[in-house]
Amino acid sequence: EIMPSLVGSEMCIRDSTTMLWFDKDDVSAKNNRAVNLSKLRVLVESVGGCTISKISGNWRVQFEKNAFVDYYECLPERIRPDSLTTERIKIIAALTAKGGLLNECDYLWLDAFKSRIADNLIESLLKYATLLDEHEAFDTKLLISDIIFRFDSVNEAALRLKCATYVFMRKQYMAKTTYEHFCREYKLSLIHI
Repeated sequence: EIMPSLVGSEMCIRDSTTMLWFDKDDVSAKNNRAVNLSKLRVLVESVGGCTISKISGNWRVQFEKNAFVDYYECLPERIRPDSLTTERIKIIAALTAKGGLLNECDYLWLDAFKSRIADNLIESLLKYATLLDEHEAFDTKLLISDIIFRFDSVNEAALRLKCATYVFMRKQYMAKTTYEHFCREYKLSLIHI
């Protein structure tokens, strides 16, 4: 809830206190907020290109035009199928090279956010893939399926896309290898249920 609220919009102080310090009384919550915002400001200033300000009782995160924010690149409004390009897909691939978004962050409050972003991303990438000519853009289709597999290693739509692309490229061995790998991943996922 808090992540989408921070980028490109404002967040009410009362809302942030309710979300983050629901178990604290007003005085403790106010103290925690002040300490954490102070730390956050120092961190943001060290990175550069970003400021945190308070406008009319609301907190706002503002980025300079030349600032690159990986989180922003994966927001639903930025990954609509009609706004995707091969270059943007390469950026998303680079952002997800080590796995899903925010893979190193294991916080319960972040799980719902990561899930929504992953679902939106997968849906948009699959829709974009259908817009591509089936006999062209092989590299882009393979990249799309690889990105999806980083979020969901047993995504059947990504499997179909990747195998069909390899078949169109006349690389049946790669299609077979992809399918066999998928089957191993699927079996492993059943063990963990």
